[in-house]
Amino acid sequence: MKIILADDHALFREGLRSMLEPDAVCYEASSLQETLTLLELHTDTGLILMDLNMPGMVNFQGIETVRSRYPDIPLIIVSMHCDADIIQAALSHGVSGYIPKTHNFESMQRAVDLVLSGTPYVPQEALVHNNRAPSQMARLTRRQQDIYELLMQGRSNQEIADKLCISLSTVKMHVSTVLERAGARNRTQLLADRNIFG
Repeated sequence: MKIILADDHALFREGLRSMLEPDAVCYEASSLQETLTLLELHTDTGLILMDLNMPGMVNFQGIETVRSRYPDIPLIIVSMHCDADIIQAALSHGVSGYIPKTHNFESMQRAVDLVLSGTPYVPQEALVHNNRAPSQMARLTRRQQDIYELLMQGRSNQEIADKLCISLSTVKMHVSTVLERAGARNRTQLLADRNIFG
């Protein structure tokens, strides 16, 4: 089986390769464009393991691009992000599984085997909000509610990141999810309808 390892950290790709070979033939990419090039060359690819933050990945658009062009190839996100909101958002974009990089390689191998057997892999980290009580903003997680409230104050992504002590890339992903769940094309539309979540 051919597997594409898409991550901009060479050492991490090397670790994945050592985990998967010799049972699979691995091809490496360090950006979204390199990933798409490999997919064009190897149309019989059996699995894609892809980082969420490598070059070319803007919010979840990279996932959408790969899914739209190659809907039949299982796609697993392997990312340093362990935030349940981000994991759930990635899963909602049609990935076959999500593996936090905090997991050891043995755990990753089990997740890969599960996905290849046809079963989606959802990590424990994605389940923490499942029992949230309904509220006025039930469509948003707690973190997304915080970001929504700061967006309503006209805060920039960098200001939100500083305020909540999270990375700028994490803020961008949350903003993208908030806009999507609000059905808003951009911040302007979101601000125009301040009662969109209640």
